[in-house]
Amino acid sequence: MQAIEFAHSSTAVRRVGPVSWTGLWTLYRKELLRLRSVWLQTLLAPVVSTLLFLVIFVAVFRRNPDYLTGISFVEFIAPGLILMAVMQNAFANTSSSLLIGKVSGTIVDVLMAPLRPSEIVISYAGAAATRGLVVGAAVWVLILPFGTVTPNDWPLTLLFAIAAALVFALLGLVTGVFATRMEHVAAASGLIVTPLTMLAGTFYSVSLLPDPVRLASLFNPVFYLIDGFRYAVTGRTEAAPILTVLVTIALAVFFSAICVRMIAAGYRLKD
Repeated sequence: MQAIEFAHSSTAVRRVGPVSWTGLWTLYRKELLRLRSVWLQTLLAPVVSTLLFLVIFVAVFRRNPDYLTGISFVEFIAPGLILMAVMQNAFANTSSSLLIGKVSGTIVDVLMAPLRPSEIVISYAGAAATRGLVVGAAVWVLILPFGTVTPNDWPLTLLFAIAAALVFALLGLVTGVFATRMEHVAAASGLIVTPLTMLAGTFYSVSLLPDPVRLASLFNPVFYLIDGFRYAVTGRTEAAPILTVLVTIALAVFFSAICVRMIAAGYRLKD
């Protein structure tokens, strides 16, 4: 009880004063060390599973589909696969890490540290985004033997990759706060994250879908993340580039605000 009361009081204290760069870096580094210690699960497994998708689709579409002009199928599908790997792994890192901290009781140590809620969110989300980007980079390198994938705009490519990683890292943080068992994280991943990423134009052109399905795809926010990334890599887009930027910013701001509010209130973290 004393630890809980202290954690509650320290939350109020963290709202003032300078940024604790040492604490922020320490929490970020702790999350990275956890990532390294289970690299078979966090790095190798997702890379292999993503490459299996590529092999299967390339085997099915040996020739360019009719709707792809001036671009190979590998060039079209690669950005979707890369960003899918980035987003799913960023989500998995924060959701599992926070849940493990709650179950083991070590989350109290984080709450007691002289860190603002925003700094805690930045540390968790930054480490998760790093995992997602590392997996995405590994997938990108291993895709090269199947075909050249050179970004049309490097700065925009990095911007969309980082933004998508952060959005899903924050979504994973929200899931970790709400979850009380690993089944809850698995359910969120299987029922929310996977459908959103798989049905967002990752493997196909949304413009080819029947009108009702295409309209539904346009209401999928993940579509704009993938479409923006594909535009940065290939120069092809199915939505207005400015719309993809606005949706990406809106998602990042929305989930950031929710995460900071949850951590500040200690929602489901101090029980």
